Amino acid sequence: MEEHYLKKIINDNFLDFWFRFLESKKVLKETQKSDTAFTEIWSELLAYEGRIFEELVLSIMIEENPLDIKFSKAGKYWNRKGDTEIDAVFLDAGDKKAYLFEVKIIKEKINAKLLQNLMRKGLQIPELKDYELIVKTAFAGKDDIVLN
Repeated sequence: MEEHYLKKIINDNFLDFWFRFLESKKVLKETQKSDTAFTEIWSELLAYEGRIFEELVLSIMIEENPLDIKFSKAGKYWNRKGDTEIDAVFLDAGDKKAYLFEVKIIKEKINAKLLQNLMRKGLQIPELKDYELIVKTAFAGKDDIVLN
């Protein structure tokens, strides 16, 4: 399976946020265009939060394995065309199982259509044709990350 990983240069989330949003908009603030800076930051913030949340879930799954999934490979998946993205994939090469995770901050965004789409994406990955595909979700609960 071809894997592509986003590599962050800065691993500290605070510093990553600072340089991504505040430092990059410094010129706008200095030229009295704080409203423009705020609008730009606000428009990009939700996507940024989603990416950070995906990284957090993937990290917890790898380090703590709360669902007790046996896996030999783990990571995000994108195909070369960029039209198939899966938030988290865990492969159990021995038992030929692939766990595909959709990660959302808001539980209400998870529905049957989204899960069907996740399964469709998994079926499009040639390397997984002999694998049993198991669709899972992760979302932010009241006090914790909820993994289903």
